[in-house]
Amino acid sequence: MHTKSRKLAVLAVAAAITQSACGQPELASATGEADEALAQVADGIEIDPTIPFPPIVLCTSVDPHAVLYIGNGYAIPFTSLPYTSKSGSGAYYYQGCGRYVVDLYIGDTQPPLPSPSYVLETWGGAHNLPSSSSLGGELPNNALDCGEYRQWQTFYKKNATGGWDTLGSSGQKGVWLNNKCELQTYSGSMTALHYIQNTDDNGWDIYRVAVAVKLRSSGQEAKVVVDEQTIIN
Repeated sequence: MHTKSRKLAVLAVAAAITQSACGQPELASATGEADEALAQVADGIEIDPTIPFPPIVLCTSVDPHAVLYIGNGYAIPFTSLPYTSKSGSGAYYYQGCGRYVVDLYIGDTQPPLPSPSYVLETWGGAHNLPSSSSLGGELPNNALDCGEYRQWQTFYKKNATGGWDTLGSSGQKGVWLNNKCELQTYSGSMTALHYIQNTDDNGWDIYRVAVAVKLRSSGQEAKVVVDEQTIIN
């Protein structure tokens, strides 16, 4: 995005947030560029430091929408994986940091022997997308909506001081190829978090996944999936 376009995008975000504070919660009224700019700001990426804009709550300082306790003897044992946490609507897109935020408390991730051992992986995406072909669909089923699909995800881990370290993030868009919609990464590189293990032998390792889904100008239902990742010894 050129500097001028990025400035206009940030200004559009600021205007949208100001309107929301005045009782007009229409963040999606900003342009598509503004939505992408907001996602970048929410990740702490400085778009243009010369332009002031209203403070935006980061996904490291908001309360999670869901908390999952995972491991043997916990609320989500290995036998229930893969487990999907669903937002239920697109309302998250217009609140807080504009992401569906899920915290993962990882307990004992080592199931009883024999081998192989297991670790976990997690990712975010759409759920029940209106223009998909099936219940629970994740991607549009036509070229027009595919080109208007956007998805963002960011992954964090809680550190020893109680703060959040950003592990990685990515922005993805729909691309219509071979008569179907596919995701293309246009920013960042981390589309999923792999090889999650509890390395402390006690207590919890805590991860956070923040995902947003947009189709055209509207936030859509999102999900966070946790699954086993087999490691062959």
